[in-house]
Amino acid sequence: MTTRAQRSQLGIQYTINTAREIMYWPRMTADLAEAVQRCETCRQKKPALSKEPMMTYPVLTLPWQVVASDYFECDNQHYPVVGDLYSDFIEIRKLDTLATLILVEKLKQDFAIHGVPVTPISDKSPNYASAEFHQFTQVWDF
Repeated sequence: MTTRAQRSQLGIQYTINTAREIMYWPRMTADLAEAVQRCETCRQKKPALSKEPMMTYPVLTLPWQVVASDYFECDNQHYPVVGDLYSDFIEIRKLDTLATLILVEKLKQDFAIHGVPVTPISDKSPNYASAEFHQFTQVWDF
């Protein structure tokens, strides 16, 4: 049985959302989920989600051995975030600009307070992959 809402073949959540706009019956969500799961076309069209490889690190024994850093935007303001993987403690500071040298200055403040990490982790975005940032890692020996 294919419902009108399911004809799009876009998955369980889309089918349920579409159906809620035009109809209702008791157990509708469960019935539609079951119908989509049984649908051969839906199974074939379902995107295959690639699994991320598991990243492991040695068991940490001290704070600030391994830190992860990135930056984000909120209300048109930019903030670097540094998180300690041992304690889950984070530092967030406001950036005046997205310039690498400003980011480095904020990280220097964090490292001066908490210590220089042994292993930093980042997504290698332009600021973290720049020559200025590489020089910072060399001078601060991490």
